[in-house]
Amino acid sequence: MAVENDNNSTTTALHTSINGQSATTRSFGSVIAIEAIKTLVLRLWDIKKQQQSMEDERDSLLQQLNLAYLQGQMHQFLDDGQDEKGYKINPELTLIRRTGHKRWNYSLSCQELEAELKEHQRHEQQNGAASYLQEPAFWEIRMG
Repeated sequence: MAVENDNNSTTTALHTSINGQSATTRSFGSVIAIEAIKTLVLRLWDIKKQQQSMEDERDSLLQQLNLAYLQGQMHQFLDDGQDEKGYKINPELTLIRRTGHKRWNYSLSCQELEAELKEHQRHEQQNGAASYLQEPAFWEIRMG
């Protein structure tokens, strides 16, 4: 499924078929009333705003957690977790710090090869030598 997000929109992977039937094969009796569609879209927009708010809060909490870790407060005030991994928050909850993902930086020659490859791919797309698979449609909601 094609899914993309940005700050001004929400993308929800909704198949354009209902109960496995395409729009052309289902009966007209299953058409959703316009008010119901508007209600669905407004609810999706509310959820998008809640998700953004939660993402912002999550980022803030993680920054505070990283600061406490860097200042040594966690090691000073929290017990070690099981097998000395992480920090015991309570009997049921252990906080474990995992290393971040590697972000690679490549040499200029490698970057040039990548640019050549992308150009070759564009050429194959334009002359029909490349093929593609169309992913399912999705709905996007934008404010304004």
